[in-house]
Amino acid sequence: MPHVIARQLDTVLTRSEDDSHRGLAEQTLHLYAVALTVMRQFYDSIAAGTTVMPHRVKRLAQRFVTLTEAGSGALLGVAAMANAHRHDAGRAVQSAVLSLLVARQITTDRVMLARLALAALLAEGGRVRAVGPEGRDRLVPLPEALEAVVPPTSAAVCIATGASTSRMPSEW
Repeated sequence: MPHVIARQLDTVLTRSEDDSHRGLAEQTLHLYAVALTVMRQFYDSIAAGTTVMPHRVKRLAQRFVTLTEAGSGALLGVAAMANAHRHDAGRAVQSAVLSLLVARQITTDRVMLARLALAALLAEGGRVRAVGPEGRDRLVPLPEALEAVVPPTSAAVCIATGASTSRMPSEW
């Protein structure tokens, strides 16, 4: 069909599950587990050289913002698990959670919070791309020359994946 573009969707976050029967703590832990899985897959693709960011990464940022609005202390509990995950995806998810918990004290603007969460989720992208598949998930000091490449590589990954936070929806 001319002028029609189709893409395959991963239904992990688009399933129409009714979460109303779950408590906030259970919803938070479920989202945390899904976020770790999604970000691990995304960072694996970045390490392999792919620059397509799945829409589910943006949806993660939005869902974390929604949970912070509920005021659940479960997100604070998730933040306490920072040392449990010593891999890139875990650090990215922890960064998003911690940044939202702090920023929520300053603003309630959903779009700004979602942009902050997305930026935190992508923060490890430059390191992942710079070290490649063989250096994944090892938080060791990088050689000085490689460490200097990480910030511009992070910016390049954000641009290449189309992760411009200016395109976050103004309303959900």
